[in-house]
Amino acid sequence: IGVRLVGSEMCIRDRISPGLWAQEITRAEISEGIESLDRTTSDFDYVVIDIGVVRDLAANLSGRRWSSEALIWVSNYADELILLSAGDHLGIERLKSLTLELATNSIKPAISFLHIQRPLVKRSGGQSEKFLKLVTPLRPRRILELPHDARSLHAAENEQMTLLESNEKSLLRKAIARIAGEVIS
Repeated sequence: IGVRLVGSEMCIRDRISPGLWAQEITRAEISEGIESLDRTTSDFDYVVIDIGVVRDLAANLSGRRWSSEALIWVSNYADELILLSAGDHLGIERLKSLTLELATNSIKPAISFLHIQRPLVKRSGGQSEKFLKLVTPLRPRRILELPHDARSLHAAENEQMTLLESNEKSLLRKAIARIAGEVIS
């Protein structure tokens, strides 16, 4: 998290931590980046790709803009696509648009959703209920939730430690461990 410009050569070798490597695909090196993704399927058990905000799914899947290449690769080769959505108003509105597009455009990977929850406040506006109402009709493989735990996240980042090293009992660390267990099973 928070790592940019992880390497100048297009290969997945920049080690973030034991068992975790990273690669950044840039506009200047898009062809090499996609070739590198093709090689990852035989070298790694799991490949996680941040494809950014997805707008106009159909145009992205049929287009040839460099920014669409990772989404096209994912739609052709991934087994599962986990879509993250924030629990705020903007996140719910973006999710509403995306779920409408997913209902009318078919892609190969199974779809799962990860709801990033907001801080607990009195007027939450039923964001979890809105989230579930939007994603349930698509019959996702799984619906996952990440709790809001800014304190643990900031402490780990400030100390430059993992969540486990910083606070073994944090809600966020436990949720990530549970999600990892679900994904690999």
